[in-house]
Order: sequence, then structure tokens, then C-alpha cells
Amino acid sequence: MKTTFKQFIFLFFILFVIVIAGCGKDDQSEISDLSSYKEKKLNDVQCLGYFDEGGDTINFSGLKGGHLWFRLVHKKTFKTIMEWEDTEVTSLYQTIDTGNGETSFTIDIIKPQSLFINGSNFVAGFKVQDIKGYVKLYAVFSSIGQISSKKIVIVKPFAQLPKIRRWYNGSVIIDFSCYSERGEILYTSNHLGGGERHLVPISYDEVISITTNASQGTNILNIGKVNYRTGHIAWLEKVTIPFSEDSQTSSYYKIYLLDKSTNIWKYKVDIVYYDGTKKDFMFTVNVNDGKVGQI
Repeated sequence: MKTTFKQFIFLFFILFVIVIAGCGKDDQSEISDLSSYKEKKLNDVQCLGYFDEGGDTINFSGLKGGHLWFRLVHKKTFKTIMEWEDTEVTSLYQTIDTGNGETSFTIDIIKPQSLFINGSNFVAGFKVQDIKGYVKLYAVFSSIGQISSKKIVIVKPFAQLPKIRRWYNGSVIIDFSCYSERGEILYTSNHLGGGERHLVPISYDEVISITTNASQGTNILNIGKVNYRTGHIAWLEKVTIPFSEDSQTSSYYKIYLLDKSTNIWKYKVDIVYYDGTKKDFMFTVNVNDGKVGQI
């Protein structure tokens, strides 16, 4: 009888362990791809959008319980890296000024545009749009674990919607304004506009800028030290591309800053021509006086 009772206690203990282990089991192992993750983990998110820039992470965003929300996950494991939910309610029903008066629209999708993390602070951008093409850009300035946040809303036609550009010391550029990492406007300037360039800020105001003259058919890159607040150019120099092919026949430039540990910066330029030919070269520049050297 004693043996039977001990066996009963032992079997009860084994069953208890199995039940507890089963209750604590994470169904993360059932997540095999993006579709299954969205189905099992994000089925309570409205207006769901996501952004995969080809790296190791995927950023999801939408409305969770009526609140603007995003989650950054690891692409392979789908483990959460970072998550944020707004304390304020964002209505599905929005109004927008089209230039000919206000019109209403219903949010169809909220797409992550950008996410810049600087220590515990972050700046996140969301494109809020409907099926007709009406769109708003929400820029959120907050900190990990912080309850309050600051939101800036920019309304423009879809084709003119600005990107949020990472800037100096956690700040960002949005349209023609430079914002601190807390969302305060540091300055506004028309010089902040313009086309795509290779830009490296060295302060909130000054930047080392490189532009190409491919459309002009010349083998020249322009590099300069520019104050974006005032538009003042401290120096402007030309970098000669050391190849005989005319730049007008090139289809793609990719510029890399290899070293900026001293005042002599080192760059590499990759060029892909329309016929598929690939070439590259390197140069240096003294950011104090603009003196350019070939490597």
C-alpha cells in the first residue's frame, strides 16, 4: 500500500511538471516565416504595415487598440528587439488639407518610414495613408521606456513627402527643418532642401557634402564644407574621377566614407556603368581646408 501511494505521488509530480511546462511553452517555435508571424503575433494590429530594408531586422507598425505602435524584430528569429506604443489615441478617420479645402479619409495602412536609435532615445517615422493616396508623415520623438512622446505631423502630396534624415548627435532633418532628438526645432533653412547627396554632418549646422556631375557628362565630383543654417560655403573642391569613361555613360555612384578619425577623411567611390563595367577609386580630403588627394 505504501509503495502504491509513493507511485501515485511520483506520477502526480510528473504530470504536474508536464502541465506546467506545457503552459509555459512559447509558440515562437511555430513561427516559420513572415506570414505566420503576422497571423499569430500581429492579428490584433489594425492598418498593419512593415519595412524590410534588407538587413537583419523588420519594422512593423500600425494601430494597436487605437494607439500608434511599432515593433522591431530580428528577421530570422522574429524575437522582439524594441517595441513602442503611443499613449494617445489615433483615429482611423483623418482630415487633410488638399489645397482646395479639407477632405476626410480613413487610414488603410501605416508604413514605417525610418527608425533612428541614439542610446535610449529614438526617432521613428510613419507614413499614414489610405487607398486613394492621401498621406501624412508622423515623426515620433521619444525614449525607450518613456511614457510621453512628441509627434510632428507633416502633410504633403505622396510624391513630395519628405524623408527623415539622420543628422548630428541624434538630431534629424525633416523637410527644411533640423530637429533635436527631443523634437525641438533647432533651425529652419531653405538650404536644407535639394536632391540626393552624400552628406556627413560635422555639427548641427555644418556638413561635408559630395555631389556628382553625371548629368553634365563630366568626370568630376564636387565636395564642399557647407553651413546648412546660413548657406555659407567654407570651401568647395573638385575630385577628378581617374577613368577615361565619361561620367555621362555611368549609371550608378556609391560613395563610402572609410575613415574620419582625423581631419584627413578617406573615401571610396564605386562606379557602375550602363554596360555593366564596375570600377572604383579612393581619395582623401582635409575637412579643415578642402585639400584633396588621390590614393
